[in-house]
Amino acid sequence: MGAFVNEINTNTFTVYTLISLIISYSVIVIFYVFASVGIYTLAKRNNFQNKWMAWIPFLQYYVLGKLADRVTIFGSAVKNAGLITAIITFFNFVYNTVFNILVYTEPIKEYFAGNSVEIVVSKGLNIMAVISIFIEIAEIFFIVSLLFAFFRKYNPRYAFLFRSE
Repeated sequence: MGAFVNEINTNTFTVYTLISLIISYSVIVIFYVFASVGIYTLAKRNNFQNKWMAWIPFLQYYVLGKLADRVTIFGSAVKNAGLITAIITFFNFVYNTVFNILVYTEPIKEYFAGNSVEIVVSKGLNIMAVISIFIEIAEIFFIVSLLFAFFRKYNPRYAFLFRSE
């Protein structure tokens, strides 16, 4: 009977996990479409030649950078901030994909083979995880700087959300 209960719990967990994934990815896709429509519309209104880039996840930042014109970081103007942000974002995606493949390929094979799974991360992968943190900090920093410059251009009075009257 214990195996039966364990099997029910595992199946229930799998069903709830799949439902959660479907809902989560649906919300992500909805937000992505809204953001893409908005960026595309702004690019079209500003006669941006390659407005189709608004639909490509990494290139959206390039379009935003072109629309924002001037991005300053620590008081210095940064040329091509949108391109830099797009490159960092793409690199972070590739880096984390490689990291996840290295960490999870063997445990997934073992799980589907019916074996118990333990994820043990080697020293080299731990170093990759630490490097990933720094890449993500850079990515967040550039995205926030780019978006602030973008909002400052189009609505300078409320560029910063928490600004008081």
